[in-house]
Amino acid sequence: MGDTFAQRIAVATPHEEDVKRLMDALGWDCEKYGQGMQTERVRKILRLIDSNSRWLPDLVARNRDDGRGMWIDAKSGMGVDYPNYSLEIRAFESFSKWHEFDARRSTCIYVWGDLHWCSVDTIGAGIDAETVTVGGRAKFGSGTPYYLVPKKPPFRSRRSLHEIAQVHQQSQKALAS
Repeated sequence: MGDTFAQRIAVATPHEEDVKRLMDALGWDCEKYGQGMQTERVRKILRLIDSNSRWLPDLVARNRDDGRGMWIDAKSGMGVDYPNYSLEIRAFESFSKWHEFDARRSTCIYVWGDLHWCSVDTIGAGIDAETVTVGGRAKFGSGTPYYLVPKKPPFRSRRSLHEIAQVHQQSQKALAS
């Protein structure tokens, strides 16, 4: 494999920043939360004890208007030339448990590299229906087994966060004038 956490986080951080900026523009207070906030020593301990806490969501958000919560796992993943998004199996399993733990108060979503999004429930239904399939072991990233998630509805939102933010900003300007 030859890549390190530092190399992976260098790719992931700009995507997480884009998602955070768009969520803020949409009326959500959004902050970093996950593995990227941990020290190398903490990440090593979690890896050695094989803890699901290695796969924490990347961002936490709260809607300014109604107080709804949201956990976000930002997946920069495969490039635009691929027909599927990639999603580490352990990351999905951990996020599903996180969702079960906090589902009454918060939504859990993935935001893909193209800024389209999908809920953890939708991915789970796709796995059950065998629409989301196992892709094997990644030759990139952490090297863990992953799911192939089709880049089409319902796994790909109709509009990206960027498009939604543009519409939101236009409506806010219209209300202000």
